[in-house]
Amino acid sequence: MPDTATTRVLFFGANNAFSTTVLRALCVANIQVAGVLRYGFSGAQPPPRTLFPVQPSPGRAVLAGLAEEFGFPVLCTADLTGSATLARLSALQADIFLSVCFPRRLPAQLLQLAGTACLNIHPSLLPAYRGPAPIFWQFRGGEGDLGVTLHALSDELDAGPVLAQHSVALSDGLHHGEIGWRLGRVGADLFERAIPRLTTSRQNYTAQDTSAASYYPLPKAEDFVLDSQWSSRRAYNFMCATDHYCRPYPVQAGGLTLLLERAVGFTDTDDGEGSEHGRDVLAIPFRRGTLYAEPARTVS
Repeated sequence: MPDTATTRVLFFGANNAFSTTVLRALCVANIQVAGVLRYGFSGAQPPPRTLFPVQPSPGRAVLAGLAEEFGFPVLCTADLTGSATLARLSALQADIFLSVCFPRRLPAQLLQLAGTACLNIHPSLLPAYRGPAPIFWQFRGGEGDLGVTLHALSDELDAGPVLAQHSVALSDGLHHGEIGWRLGRVGADLFERAIPRLTTSRQNYTAQDTSAASYYPLPKAEDFVLDSQWSSRRAYNFMCATDHYCRPYPVQAGGLTLLLERAVGFTDTDDGEGSEHGRDVLAIPFRRGTLYAEPARTVS
């Protein structure tokens, strides 16, 4: 069985708070990061089957900055099965492939390069909220607690057997970066604790209950609509958690469709008198309580 001191990890990630928090936590814990792979192109689109390094520089994305700080390579490609990609990743001699918000399914030709295990850290309690935007949909669904799952990669996204899970209670009014940081710390801890239990036989894994599975796609404009039957707390937390999408939040109030831009507060009481068209903040009544938010514009 591997141990944290000698295990080499190849990290498949993205430049978001959840992914980069996991990566930084692994580095701080002195887990050997053999390298990082992110998906995409750099600058002008390169020719097919090209793998190229990402050079750190002031103001660049977080993954490249972590590479400079901790001394591992960051590679980028849009071709996950090309001979150059497979040869370069094989040369890194990683024991574990760890995916955290990587936007593509890792093909079998690539996964077979891992010495011990191929894992994913997903920010929900699987099998609920499979898909590319689980944090968005958990807040839209009004979940009281969120969660993090460490599971094996499989042919189907987010469907592999589970190695560890943890529920996470969050306070009101957290934004995307704060949520990603808190969940990322939990995910990194799950992974670090799991390393000594990893084997190629998957004897410590638990199959997901497919009858309880749910899948959600990337959100569309209509998914930002606020339902006045929600509580004001639910609407407030949903707006705070998803404002990095920079989308307006439509809501019906007083016979109008109001487009909200930023949530500034809420009350749990039911003594609001309806929508108030103030210059800076609107008070929007919900089934329970009142939401206070800055307007984007109003349409009839």
